[in-house]
Amino acid sequence: MDTGRLNECIGKEGNYEFMASIIIPVYNAQDYIDLTLNSILDQDFDDYEILLVDDCSTDFSKEKIEPFLAENIKYFREPKNSGGPSIPRNTGIRHSSGKYIFLFDSDDVMLPGKLRESVLALESCPEIGLLHTNFQSISEQGGVLAEDFLTEYTSFRLEFSREGKDWFRLKSGSAYKALLKANFVGTSSVAVPRWVFNKLGYFDDQLTNGDDFDLWLRISRSYDFLFIDKVLHQYRIQPNSISFRGGQNILNKIRVLERQQERPQDADDIERIDNLLAVYYCQAGMADVASRNRKVARKHLLKSFRLKASIVPVKYYLASYLNDYFYLMLKRVANRLSGS
Repeated sequence: MDTGRLNECIGKEGNYEFMASIIIPVYNAQDYIDLTLNSILDQDFDDYEILLVDDCSTDFSKEKIEPFLAENIKYFREPKNSGGPSIPRNTGIRHSSGKYIFLFDSDDVMLPGKLRESVLALESCPEIGLLHTNFQSISEQGGVLAEDFLTEYTSFRLEFSREGKDWFRLKSGSAYKALLKANFVGTSSVAVPRWVFNKLGYFDDQLTNGDDFDLWLRISRSYDFLFIDKVLHQYRIQPNSISFRGGQNILNKIRVLERQQERPQDADDIERIDNLLAVYYCQAGMADVASRNRKVARKHLLKSFRLKASIVPVKYYLASYLNDYFYLMLKRVANRLSGS
């Protein structure tokens, strides 16, 4: 890393106490939070603050965090559990004083050089709306699952322009279209200049999941992305995390995409959004059939079919009635056997 170049680039213009504000939502993070914080403290860049926002943890997260607290490491606790990271993230941003907002999850691990290279890239490209990097995925126990998580994500690489050895710019319109094909932005890889939040607003606190993807789409409509093609953090995959909450997550994805229907850029975007919504409505309907929430299931499955004709929603729509029929038959048999 060219330290001299970084020192030349960094400027404290504006009312910034730090170059980087690292926002970490916390919920029942006792198992990993010390590892996460130590990975930040081990960075070769120290012009940062860490804001940990506890969403009413019921474990010993606070006790694990307390030994780390310092002038630049602060702890906040939400008055009630919000059920997702959007409100804690917004709380952290509002209390922060850094030039760049870094997002990080409480069970992920920063790898060497992440803060320094990210700040250097942002200072070199001040008009960028969002910076993200490559990353690894790891198991609950820390074993590496994917050395290069984005190696198979090709859609966002097609219209790159090179900004540096490992830096690549993706123009705003192209970034938006690529996001509609696949979400290639890992949340803990992201840094956003404060001025972007001032212009576009914060995370949507009505979303318990998908708030990050909603923000990426909003930024990509107006500003370029910058990608650092280096593995600079480890993303921990846990089966009990918010990302694995099936039904509610699907509904949040639907809400995010329905907003995009209101402002498509062109016909290709309309088709892509409709196809994605058809898939998500079908998934929601399938989950509703399985949970015997059949009226809602039929509504979701009809919406899926209207957006894109397919045999799958038809099958599950019919199954919702068959399930009712067999359920009533079994209930009658059970009543007869019990003598009621």
